[in-house]
Amino acid sequence: MDPLTIDATMVVHGPGAFDAGDAGRLIDLLSPREVLVAGVMGRTAARESGLPVVCTDERPSILFKSLPGRAFLVNRGKTP
Repeated sequence: MDPLTIDATMVVHGPGAFDAGDAGRLIDLLSPREVLVAGVMGRTAARESGLPVVCTDERPSILFKSLPGRAFLVNRGKTP
């Protein structure tokens, strides 16, 4: 457990982080308080992953403005 992320919210944007396994690895490694899925495209991948997440319809920028405390973004881009 990382003391900087133990009480933080992890925001995942897009399906790539779920499909590549990044979201699961980071949940195990950082133990965030809550995991939110931002945007529309990641919802199906999030549900298929079986990870304990909450899906929102908000864009990451809007979601971050509404979150209290620490939060960090997980995203896997489509191009190198």
